[in-house]
Amino acid sequence: MIDEVFPRIVITGAAGFVGEALLRRLSACDLDIIGLYRSAPPHSVYPSNVRLEKVAAYEDFVPPRSARLVHLAESRALSQAESLDPVAHVSKVRSATCELLAREWSHVVYASSSAVYEDKSCRLHQIDDDVNPTQLYGKIKKTCEGLVTSCSGASLRFSNIFGPGMSSNNVLSDILSQIRSSGPLTVRNLSTVRNFLWVEDAADALKLAVLNSASGIFNIGQAPAVSVRDLCQMALNLSGQNGRTLRENNQDAARSCLQMELEVSQSKLKWEPQTSIEEGLIMLMRDRGLI
Repeated sequence: MIDEVFPRIVITGAAGFVGEALLRRLSACDLDIIGLYRSAPPHSVYPSNVRLEKVAAYEDFVPPRSARLVHLAESRALSQAESLDPVAHVSKVRSATCELLAREWSHVVYASSSAVYEDKSCRLHQIDDDVNPTQLYGKIKKTCEGLVTSCSGASLRFSNIFGPGMSSNNVLSDILSQIRSSGPLTVRNLSTVRNFLWVEDAADALKLAVLNSASGIFNIGQAPAVSVRDLCQMALNLSGQNGRTLRENNQDAARSCLQMELEVSQSKLKWEPQTSIEEGLIMLMRDRGLI
């Protein structure tokens, strides 16, 4: 049950893609919100119950008494760390997260990722799977998850989140960038399979987790999982280009399939997505003037 009296809620990465969506959701409630950011501030204008604050490092912020934390901020310079010293980078992120969690938070919610799971089989990954990620991003997520759950917090393993303002460095952005061109629509691999999730649904999951003091691990996404081929065809159909051919530029890559079991987490969190992948894609394409 949601507490009758809410403390302040602090959001790291408030200027990010998911951070702004969460600010919009929480600002409509009778809550005091502090949105922390490290570089450019959030784009939107928020009501007086939202305070935005620039910090050099999130772990330096001293929270108000009994504040709750939603930790969304991602590690900087991930690509450089991957090629230079990934072990040292994981250690650095762990230290910073330990410092942040050492503050007197009444509850912590962490935005983790499905990247902690392996992608070599299409079985449904369960929240109690023994995860052993091989990529740096997944290792960082697993490390931070352990720190959060050890203090009775919640770690939400999100599938691929999409919506206006998302990064240009993902397969859906790659697909949409080719809608106005001609010739074959080309992607890395058409057989890749993932769960996807509309950004406002992701924000609602975070909102419920922090307000209800959820604890443990949760798989958060939209079922069923879809292939990149299906995404391409969906986008082409919506734009009236269903006659275009599809091509992949890395046919020899091993098949990547990652899908999560979602019903247990939805039941525990009392949350379910409201926007289908097709509905979200329509809104995103309209936002970009593609349909």
